[in-house]
Amino acid sequence: MAGGGPKKIGKYDVLDVIGRGGMGIVYKAVDPGIGRTVAIKMTTGTLGGDPELLERFYREAQSVGKLQHPNIVTVYDLGVEEGSPYLVMELLEGDSLESLLRSRRSIPLEEKLDIVIQICNGIQYAHQHNVIHRDIKPANIVLLKDGTAKIVDFGIARLGVQKLTRPGQLVGSFQYMSPEQINATNVDSRADIFSVGVLLFELVTGALPFDGKDTGEMLLKILHNPPPSLNSLLKNCPPGLDDIVQRALAKNPEQRYQTAEDLAFDLTNVLEKLRRERISEYLQGAETAATQRQWSRAKEQLLQVLKMDRQNARANVRLREVQLEIQKQQRSEQAKELQAQAEHAMAQSDFSGALAYLNQAIEMDPGNLEIVKLRDSIQESRTRGDQLHDLMQRAELAQEAGDLEDARQAVEDGLVLDPQNTDFRSMQVVIAQELAGREKQKRVQEFIGEARKQISARHFSAALEVLRKAEALDSSAAAVQELLVLASTGQQKEQRREELERLTAQIEEALAKEDYAATSAKIEEGLASYPEDRGLLKLKAMVDKQREGTEKRRYVEQQTAQARELLDGGQAAEALALLQRALEKLPSEPSLHAMVVLVKQSIERMRKEREKAEIQSARDAIRRKAYPEAISILQALRKKTPSSELDELLQLARNEADNQVKRQKIDAVAEEARRLTA
Repeated sequence: MAGGGPKKIGKYDVLDVIGRGGMGIVYKAVDPGIGRTVAIKMTTGTLGGDPELLERFYREAQSVGKLQHPNIVTVYDLGVEEGSPYLVMELLEGDSLESLLRSRRSIPLEEKLDIVIQICNGIQYAHQHNVIHRDIKPANIVLLKDGTAKIVDFGIARLGVQKLTRPGQLVGSFQYMSPEQINATNVDSRADIFSVGVLLFELVTGALPFDGKDTGEMLLKILHNPPPSLNSLLKNCPPGLDDIVQRALAKNPEQRYQTAEDLAFDLTNVLEKLRRERISEYLQGAETAATQRQWSRAKEQLLQVLKMDRQNARANVRLREVQLEIQKQQRSEQAKELQAQAEHAMAQSDFSGALAYLNQAIEMDPGNLEIVKLRDSIQESRTRGDQLHDLMQRAELAQEAGDLEDARQAVEDGLVLDPQNTDFRSMQVVIAQELAGREKQKRVQEFIGEARKQISARHFSAALEVLRKAEALDSSAAAVQELLVLASTGQQKEQRREELERLTAQIEEALAKEDYAATSAKIEEGLASYPEDRGLLKLKAMVDKQREGTEKRRYVEQQTAQARELLDGGQAAEALALLQRALEKLPSEPSLHAMVVLVKQSIERMRKEREKAEIQSARDAIRRKAYPEAISILQALRKKTPSSELDELLQLARNEADNQVKRQKIDAVAEEARRLTA
């Protein structure tokens, strides 16, 4: 390896150095066992002597090693080489988001939103596994060639709420820090959401939301200033996008998105609307180009649509049509070139070559009448004599082979070309005599063929009628006698089949009316005559199953209707109990589960409405200065549902109550003073 570095780390063969940083060196290597190319992150030599940095390195391995997600870099292995720990991870072929921002490359807003949505999906997965990244920034996002975004460098990740950083220590890139990180207060997953908000703002505008002439000014803006409105910075800002950014960048974590999944959901709604608008523009552009017969431009517009929506039916249909038009255009041009080559061959008296060129041209452009006429003109003058010779040879060979129909047709074709040709006339007489002798046998074979056809179609009466005609022509034909026996046997079987069909139709009619008693009676009637019939046995099994399903459906409908009636009457708890009893009987019934969800939602809504009414009652008591009443209501409510809003309102009531007592004491002293003065 160039540079004198290690040739091997553990079992891995080192290929090259792909990066250096404060924590160590990143190598490109290959796993010789399976031939997989990997990236190896090895710490610098000073790490082994610094327990805190070593702990940070192992924390990275523990954090990322258990994460398996398409938007998070995959860690394969962990080891130690000559006292230096190293991580073996997925080798990412792509550029960082930081490089993309520096390059100022123009990319569609839809692609930018898709990148952020992928980042949200990755950190949502990490948060669900109690991992907080704490340093989401463009340099830690790698964009692969297929458009996949990968989150890397969980080196300062935090497992749950472990306190592994020093008090007051800033961990991460301050431009993307949340206010709670700057203030060194408790940090949870919502800090990552703030960082994603900064990244989203920078990606769509090209600038940071909190910028300043120095670090201090920038940190103050992060702590106190609201971010600029996207509507003032972004031309044609999609509706709702500014609200999403403002919420993601809320100073108070409680006012922020609580999960990355919620942020991704809102961004997805904006993205889908943008895509629909962009798809509509591309489709209109394709239609305009097609109207102007600019097929290549129309194809480009349609490919843009399918890049965003591969299943777009209209774009797929139009693309096939456009491709056909492009192919037609190309074939037409190729046909004209072949025609020119054919004309050149004709000038050289090369009729075979000219015909070959023209036949190829007709295959390319069958609708070109000029080429067809030219080909026919050349071919007609050349092939007339050859055709007569070939037809006579064909007639003679067909006669020798016993194919008199082909021989007769060849003779007739020859007489059409040359009606006075004596050779063809003589051949015509001979073939007519041989055909007359074969006609009788042919008729018999036709009757046999028709009889076989009728037998195959189970039309045995019609087959017997045809076979009697064949027997009248040739009673000695063995095939006729065999088919007569076969048709008679089949006729008997057909009568049995018709009887079964009649019974089956009656059974199906009773089944359609859900008259299971009549259905079962008909099936038993049929089985009495045909106990081994598979169709009747199958129908019996189906009826038993359908009857059971109908009873189940009626039970579910009855329980659901009763639950709805209870719910409409305000008896949600009784409705829930009823449904839960039904689920004990039918635990996998989806309609019961759906109704349970509906009832639970109603119960929760009623609870929230009662809580809201009690809060409003407390506020009314405060306005009436009935502070003890307000304090009593809020204390009771706080025991049931603790919240910051209730705490603030309770503190307000208590403060006002204290103030009221103080004012009353002051008024009493003043009154006593006035009395003494008097």
